[in-house]
Amino acid sequence: MIKQLKIGNFRGIRVGTIENFSALNVLVGPSGSGKSTVIDALYLAGSPKLDEAQRPDHTPLNEITTRRGSAGPASMPAWLLWKHGRDGPALIDLHNESPARHRSIELKITDPYGMLKPAENYYLADKEASNIGRSPSELFFEDLGGVRIVSTLRTSANEPQNEQLPDLFSATTTAGQQDELVDLLRKIDPKLQGLQILTQHQQPFLTLKYSDYVVPVELAGDGVVALIRFCMKLTAYPARTLLIEEPELHLHYRAIQMAARALWGAVRQGKQIILTTHSLDLIDSLVTEAADEALPKLTVFQMRCDGGSLRVNPVAGPDVKFQRMELEAELR
Repeated sequence: MIKQLKIGNFRGIRVGTIENFSALNVLVGPSGSGKSTVIDALYLAGSPKLDEAQRPDHTPLNEITTRRGSAGPASMPAWLLWKHGRDGPALIDLHNESPARHRSIELKITDPYGMLKPAENYYLADKEASNIGRSPSELFFEDLGGVRIVSTLRTSANEPQNEQLPDLFSATTTAGQQDELVDLLRKIDPKLQGLQILTQHQQPFLTLKYSDYVVPVELAGDGVVALIRFCMKLTAYPARTLLIEEPELHLHYRAIQMAARALWGAVRQGKQIILTTHSLDLIDSLVTEAADEALPKLTVFQMRCDGGSLRVNPVAGPDVKFQRMELEAELR
């Protein structure tokens, strides 16, 4: 599990630290407060292969830049550095739950075209790696358990193009979460009997099954498709830490409630969730759907970024309802 992130000269953050991540973390703040920068930094520092000579278009750096825009200035990696690198390289430091193990990433410009060269270091307070013949990087990523960006959209730059709804449903079923998924969807559509994979011209597609007919999920409306895709990814992805930007997009209020329930379900499965939101409804739903013993696993981080200096105010789950008015002022 991720416990701490330090950022220097990365995107809009000149200096900043977020400490004491919990199982379910919500980043809130106005536009420009650094929420997306934190997500990018977590993904970059949690990715094992920063530089891939064989497929340079599939590196984490490329995925981050193309997520922000596939053409123009956003696609030039050097723009990921504070003031385009004039104040020095970007530094990202990621700590696992074990305080003895962390990974540091340095990004600096290497040529006039704005390309970046990543360098990395691993730190262990103990010497077990040398004793058992395993490298510090192996131990770090074994503890971390993988980091993955979750998108409710049909495709995203960091997902395989061939990842389709039938594949996600198969993975969800294999994980034993099919019934839980259907129960969630029935809260929105009580007439739904289940989900079923059919084929047409030898191509599989996922359908919503009713008493006497089926409907392809892709034709069920953007909100329903987004919710189904989101819920299945929470289960299907093996990564232990999932990064999510604004999961409420395309979801109406009832679907947001179901998304909150699915997020808590992922936490019960041992996942760590770090998400951004502009939705007070989502925060309210997370509090409502949490069992009393689960609420301490929720942390809301109020973020501000002034002149590149990140300020963070963590609000523990049991205190969220008492600071609701303050959160509402930020989100509305």
